[in-house]
Amino acid sequence: MKHTILITLPLKDRHIDKIRNSFPDADIHFFPGNHSVSKFHDACTVYLGFPDQNELLSSPNLAFIQAGYAGVDALPDEAFSKNDLVIASAKGIHNTQMSELFFAMVLYFGRNMSAWNERNLQRKWDKQPVKETFLLGGKKLAIVGYGTIGKKIAMIAQTFDMRVIGVRSSVESENRRSDPFTDEIVPVDEVKAILAKSDIVLNLLPLTPATENFFNEERFGSMKPGVMFVNLGRGATVVDNALIKAIDGGVVHYAALDVFRDEPLPDDHPFWTHPRILITPHVGGLMPDYWGAVVDLFIENLQRFERGEELMNVVDKAKRY
Repeated sequence: MKHTILITLPLKDRHIDKIRNSFPDADIHFFPGNHSVSKFHDACTVYLGFPDQNELLSSPNLAFIQAGYAGVDALPDEAFSKNDLVIASAKGIHNTQMSELFFAMVLYFGRNMSAWNERNLQRKWDKQPVKETFLLGGKKLAIVGYGTIGKKIAMIAQTFDMRVIGVRSSVESENRRSDPFTDEIVPVDEVKAILAKSDIVLNLLPLTPATENFFNEERFGSMKPGVMFVNLGRGATVVDNALIKAIDGGVVHYAALDVFRDEPLPDDHPFWTHPRILITPHVGGLMPDYWGAVVDLFIENLQRFERGEELMNVVDKAKRY
C-alpha cells in the first residue's frame, strides 16, 4: 500500500530516516511547525502531527491521523464525524514521566520542600521540623479520569500505602473492584461522594464537551477541607476562579497545576503569585527523545493499519478521547 505521509512534528533527521526505512514506498513530506499544508490536501493519506491542521480534514484520501500528543481536543467536530477516518492518540507514552511529576508535586508539598529550601538559602542548619507537612501513607487518592496514566500512578501509590479510588465515565458493577491497583473504580456520577472523602484529588480528564468546566464551584465545594488538588489533565476542565475561591476559602490547601485554560499562562493570572499553588508549564509528558517515542508508536500503528489489524490508542469518536 503506497501512502502519502505528511509530517508536521518537530522531528530530527534520524526520526524521518526511521520512518522512510519503515515505509520505503511512501511519499513523505516533512514540514515541521505551522506551515500551510494545503498543497497536499488531495494527496495526503496519512498525517503525523499536531491535531490542528483542520484544512486536511476535507481531504478525500485522508485515512489515518496519528496525533503527537495524548489529547485530541484541538480537532474540530468534523474529524469525529468522519466514519472512514481513523484517529490515534499518543497516550501511553506519558505514563512514567507523568507519574513521576505527580509524586514530585505531592512530595514537594508533603515534605514542605520550599521551607527547607528557604533554610538552605539562609545557610541555616536547623533540624527543627518545618510546619505543614504530611505523610502519604493512609491518604486517600481520587484519580478522576482513570486510564493508563492513572493506573501507573495507582500502582506507585500502593508502595506509599495510599488508598486509591479511580473515577471513570462509566464502569460496570462487576468491574468496580477488579482493578489490582485501586480500592474501587466508580462511575463519574458518584464523584461528589468520592471528593468528599479524598485527601488528594488528581485530575486526569481529557477535554471534551462533557468534561469542560468539570471542576467548578460546586465540585470544589464538595471536597474534603484541606484537600490537595493536582491537575495533569486539561486546563479547561477546571474553572480557574472556582479553584482560587476554594483555596482562599480553606477547602483546597494546596494546588499543583501543569495544564491551564490559556497557555502560556497570562502574566497577570493569579495562579502565578498564589503561595499555595505550584505551577509547571505543561511539561508533564515531556521526556528525553519524546518525539522518538511518538515515531515508534506511529510506525507500529501504520504497520497495523496496513495489515488491517487493531491500532493502539484509537480515539473513541463518541467520547473524543
